[in-house]
Amino acid sequence: MNGGCETLNSCTSITLEANCVKDVSGSACIFNGSCKYKTCANSPDTNNTHELCYAYLSSCTAVEGKCVD
Repeated sequence: MNGGCETLNSCTSITLEANCVKDVSGSACIFNGSCKYKTCANSPDTNNTHELCYAYLSSCTAVEGKCVD
């Protein structure tokens, strides 16, 4: 495994996928090529229905096959 220690600041500053869970404030992060904040806009492209978007994040729904707030 390629784990290790890393200072957690913002999601976008986290470089190790294993650490891409929450930022220093407790906001949720996701890894999708890089670490990002877990928002509707950052939802994986496979989340293309209301059910999938809502399961990903309860504030999301699908519009034209993309998750939105």
